[in-house]
Amino acid sequence: MYQAANHAINVSAYFDDSQRYGDFSNEVSPWTNTHYAWCYRYAKDAATPQAEWIKGLVKSCQRAYEAKRSIHLNLNLQETAPAAKTPVEAVLKALTPFWDRVSCLELADEPRWKGLTGVAEVSDLARKLSTAVTVAQTKATVTKLGLSQRPCSVVYSTRQFPGAPVQSLDIVGIEAYCDLPGSTFSADNVKWLTAYLARAKAMVPAGKQIHIVPMSYSRNYDWLAIRDMAKGSPEYNNAIQTLIDLQNVAYKAAATDKRVVGLNFFSWARASGSREYVKLAKEVKDIGRAACKGK
Repeated sequence: MYQAANHAINVSAYFDDSQRYGDFSNEVSPWTNTHYAWCYRYAKDAATPQAEWIKGLVKSCQRAYEAKRSIHLNLNLQETAPAAKTPVEAVLKALTPFWDRVSCLELADEPRWKGLTGVAEVSDLARKLSTAVTVAQTKATVTKLGLSQRPCSVVYSTRQFPGAPVQSLDIVGIEAYCDLPGSTFSADNVKWLTAYLARAKAMVPAGKQIHIVPMSYSRNYDWLAIRDMAKGSPEYNNAIQTLIDLQNVAYKAAATDKRVVGLNFFSWARASGSREYVKLAKEVKDIGRAACKGK
């Protein structure tokens, strides 16, 4: 059993209620307190018109609002393709009725905002400006709509952070992932991730908060090549155990650090999500319940 966190944490699971995979609110609500609402990525497919996926997003947020759950809104601004691009003002306006439960505006997930090839200093400056401009534009839209500001975040991969531009953010999102294919020796994965999270959290500037994203899926079945394993075999069971052990590392990094205000499990309901693996799902649920008890 896990000890309760020593502070309040918003706990969510990616793909908890979406057009693409379905509504799993009843499954996740006992061990989460927040709905993770992801613009466009929750659409039925890549061809879904903006108006249609916004309608679905609103319905999921309405369900969360009526259930008195917080709403973590991912604006998905790293996407620039016409079909995937988020009409920020339209989305925020549509979610105005639920605004008092919106806890965070995640601007982007693993953004690759462009710098200039071959000019390291200029590239770094360009990335900083891209982040700062995106934050400023988003906050200006919030003000334009007469809404109160919400903290802005970006989630970075282990290859992006430390080193990513975070000066203009309120919250820094850190993925608690290990590189593929992973080690069959769980202690190796645990040692690496423990050290990485300690290093990453230490690089978050004072005064900023943190979200941690546990690796709660088998990485599209690529983790230890689990896709090729027979279910219930010794190697399969070991692969699941290595994932379970990584959940523990992520929670330890969050449970007693009051800067960590979000624990967002990636992912629940999608291919290779923790929902597919009974033992992993139980671990995620147990951690979620403990995190939700924080005050």
